[in-house]
Amino acid sequence: MALRANPPPRARCVVAPSMQEDEAPRVLASITGAILRQAVAPRDGRLARAHLPVDRAVDAVPLEFLYELCGRYRLPDGRGGDATELPPATTVAGIERFADKARGVRGAADVKRALRYACDNSLSPMETDIAETMVFDPRMGGFGLEKPQLNPRFEVTRKNRRALPQSAYLPDLFWPRANISVEYDSDKHHRGDRKASEDAIRRNGIEHLGTRVVTLTWGQARNYYEFERVALLVASALGKKFGPGWDAWANRRIELHRLLVQR
Repeated sequence: MALRANPPPRARCVVAPSMQEDEAPRVLASITGAILRQAVAPRDGRLARAHLPVDRAVDAVPLEFLYELCGRYRLPDGRGGDATELPPATTVAGIERFADKARGVRGAADVKRALRYACDNSLSPMETDIAETMVFDPRMGGFGLEKPQLNPRFEVTRKNRRALPQSAYLPDLFWPRANISVEYDSDKHHRGDRKASEDAIRRNGIEHLGTRVVTLTWGQARNYYEFERVALLVASALGKKFGPGWDAWANRRIELHRLLVQR
């Protein structure tokens, strides 16, 4: 059901690069209620509640804000324009500590619920959207996968330095239990041979270090059925079993994918 609401306020102090983790609770205390009770999808203003009752839903777009707080990029007010690279303002653990201390305060329970799906260290809005879609509860349109590590650092040991040109590699989304990563290759715009070569070298490096790599291009990401195939590959590697409601929730998955990834 499509609803409309006023966009949640963006607090400039939250995205300031100088903000330290111990300042995050004070800032979050003033904005949490607005951020987590007004879920507005960019551009079309639709709520991303995946047809669940309000008290059971976690809103996709305010969750993106938590990814941004804990990630290495910031978007301009209103989400328009390109992201700026900045260090994380806080961490998922830091926000969770605040929510625990603020138990009983309006909005704290919403934060705790949202943190089940939040990850540290996202480098881009698209990484955030992919991670959200993969970890969201299937009842809310996600795939219910365990949370990945975003951009963990794989150091190249001395014995591999002759074979690998980089000192370290950072897989985009990595599931350590299954030793599998999803690498997002943005081919939205025409890429030259040099960029394609760099992407191939990066993928080969991660695989050489012993991790299975699944590639997700921009075109695949925007096509729900191609995206689903990649998510199901990861689910299979994790040994994920889907419950009896899986087929019945197909429309929810398509809708959430459209709201997050296709926009």
